[in-house]
Amino acid sequence: MISGLQLFFFADDIKMYAEIKSDIDADKFQCALDKLAAWAEEWQLQISVSKCSVMQIAPPLSAEKYYYLNGLSLPHTMSNRDLGVIVNDALTPCSHIAFVTVTVQNTKIYNAHIVTH
Repeated sequence: MISGLQLFFFADDIKMYAEIKSDIDADKFQCALDKLAAWAEEWQLQISVSKCSVMQIAPPLSAEKYYYLNGLSLPHTMSNRDLGVIVNDALTPCSHIAFVTVTVQNTKIYNAHIVTH
């Protein structure tokens, strides 16, 4: 396995983290995904591949690597929502703050519309 591979479980979510330093590490990460899929199948757990994605935190060492789960390619994303907080690939709060700001503004507009009518 990859040195430093980490799995975090929370309710029905699993987060898998690893530092990918080489193509060999990338292949090992794919192997870990395959083992996760086999484990889920063994325990008759459904993985919603459509809810899965890959987020790369640091710039790649080489071309972007694609990963697969149950034979389906996982999309790459620049941000991901985790327990209500939007985390981006730069690990800055910008995406979350922008989302909260828009939500608050939309709520104000909706509340103003209710009050005035």
